Amino acid sequence: MGLPTNSGWLEQAVRNGLIAADQVAGLPVEKLMPARSKAADTVDPDVQRWAVEFEIDWRPTNESNIGGGLPAKLGRKKAAKVACSVAIPPHLPPPPVRVTLTRTGGIKRMDRDGMVTSLKWVQDAIAAALGVDDGDRDRVRWRYRQRPSYGKTRVHVRVETWTQ
Repeated sequence: MGLPTNSGWLEQAVRNGLIAADQVAGLPVEKLMPARSKAADTVDPDVQRWAVEFEIDWRPTNESNIGGGLPAKLGRKKAAKVACSVAIPPHLPPPPVRVTLTRTGGIKRMDRDGMVTSLKWVQDAIAAALGVDDGDRDRVRWRYRQRPSYGKTRVHVRVETWTQ
């Protein structure tokens, strides 16, 4: 199921009593979606979980397999941070959260450690936006996915509230 692209979804959910209107005040409603329960495609109104999804227009590369000197590496790091600063929305769910980073595009899958390495700078930028240390497992959990496809390679991010 894809992310809704307009606020009509939210208005309908408020009308149906699934969401209280005051819960979404000031949040970018086009990027909000309720957490799904384990039953297929049903929304659990008692669970107060929200997710924000967005795309980062940046091509992750496995830094362990790239040669070159330090200036080239620092240039790639700066490009990643700029792409993240443009893409990360100002309103993210408060910790504790679960963040799923999905590398999309490219017809070849990266190995697991290479994929995690390639997403390190994105992880750092998101942790900074959340105001947490990226190693604080009590406040943020990281998941990594990849979805090979034809087209431009980018990073899809899902930040959802999470309870332990």
